[in-house]
Amino acid sequence: MITEQFVNTCCRIILSDNKSIPPSVVSDIFDIVGSIKQESIPLLFRKKFQLLTTLIELKTNDPKAGKSFLMDSVLATGYFKDIESYLTGLTTLELSDEDVSKCIDSISKRKSLINIDKNGEQIESFLNKLKTNGFTDVDKATDEWQRIISNVHTDIIDKERNKNLHNITDLDLLNDDYEPVIHQIKLSYSGVNSISTGYDSLDRHMYGGFAPARLYMFCAPSGGGKSVMLVNLVKNAVDRNLARNDTKRGVYVYVTLENLIDESLIRLYSCLTGKTTQSVVENYEKEKQLIPVTIKSWLNDNNADIKFIYRRPNYTNCFDILSFCNTVKAQDVNCDIKAIYIDYLDLMKPNIRSQSFDAYRLELGQVAIDMKTLAVLLRVPVVTSTQVNRAGYDPKQKMNLTNIGESMKKVDNADWICMMQPQDVESEKTGNKVYNSDENIMNLLITKSRFGRKDVSVPFKTTFSKFKFEELHKDSTLDIDTDLNEQAELAKVSDRVTEIQNGNYMDDDSMETDGFV
Repeated sequence: MITEQFVNTCCRIILSDNKSIPPSVVSDIFDIVGSIKQESIPLLFRKKFQLLTTLIELKTNDPKAGKSFLMDSVLATGYFKDIESYLTGLTTLELSDEDVSKCIDSISKRKSLINIDKNGEQIESFLNKLKTNGFTDVDKATDEWQRIISNVHTDIIDKERNKNLHNITDLDLLNDDYEPVIHQIKLSYSGVNSISTGYDSLDRHMYGGFAPARLYMFCAPSGGGKSVMLVNLVKNAVDRNLARNDTKRGVYVYVTLENLIDESLIRLYSCLTGKTTQSVVENYEKEKQLIPVTIKSWLNDNNADIKFIYRRPNYTNCFDILSFCNTVKAQDVNCDIKAIYIDYLDLMKPNIRSQSFDAYRLELGQVAIDMKTLAVLLRVPVVTSTQVNRAGYDPKQKMNLTNIGESMKKVDNADWICMMQPQDVESEKTGNKVYNSDENIMNLLITKSRFGRKDVSVPFKTTFSKFKFEELHKDSTLDIDTDLNEQAELAKVSDRVTEIQNGNYMDDDSMETDGFV
């Protein structure tokens, strides 16, 4: 189970003062050493194993202990006098970052083997019990199996979480090196790793867009444009993918639990080309050839790919999405998953299917936690949508976080929340407020943000026949308390300015009528 070379590797890591070694590696070595019986170690290097055991105990008791302290401690009693030259040799050359990376990989794989062995014993015990009719009923058997599999998933998640969080778990502000944390600040807040929303008026309040390991949530009533918004976001991400200058193809995963694949495809195509569904159907013979050619050409031009996946609602969980993403990465090493879009949260189930919840709101809260975990594991943003409650359907009421449907736990676990509220516009003929189901103004109200500005409203123009969300103006951002009618008037002004710039106002009279002279 353990070799002399592996013992040497572990000793070198513990005795190294290289600051890039994460604390979790020491914890992994401790777990590995604790799982091995000393009498199972060959006599040839058993003394080295004893040295490793002593070093890991000292390091666990004092994580700040350095090379000199550890050397003095193990040599003070004289027990390891006969291998002092071995100990000195381990510390002669300091590990480079490349050496550290190789050692950590070796330790991580060994820890995985131990977990496999431990979980394998549980699975073997379950199968033996199943074959010998040891379960009194089917429910107990299935519950036991789900518990075992859940434990296996938990082990995998814990391992991946530690690796992806870069293991910055503590910082002594007086004595520690700040460099790893400062570097993480750059990654988190510079926008260098963010996925653009495609809307400058949103990006500037979000450090460049959707940041890795974060959960983003768009909230609207049923039929309020949630799915359309997600389609626009993934389309915009592809449009700006080439600007990232990545060598690998950027992959954007779009998970739909509501609309079928054909519905999602026509929405993307309409959003991309500006064609309505009706026009596509009316010119079906021509469009059926254009759709694949247009989309594939667009993706290739932007060095990107979109993975559309439809999954059964009220059954699919984040483990299923994680497995899909891992399969994608395994099948193509030249691709890099950039973001995950899930339509929508309320149709997902918690990862642990056997776990029962006293209320639906608690179940939705757990789904939000699972989505956040998925974002952390894959180091990508997870963008989803969710329903609002009954009060959120009233166009006269300005939406806020209390309008989140069913569960405030969704609010607690999201990093960023945007309420989507349509704006009634006045009819030019009657002066009465009417709702135009196709072209309209949609206000995006940023009501929560852990890392950017909140309580702002960004007005958009929606054209649902073409499944489009468009900025009214790149600078159209207002405080959230600005009256919605005022936003609509400002939007009209923005449209007039655009027409003037395009030369559509040819005489002074028409300009004066609209108040520009």
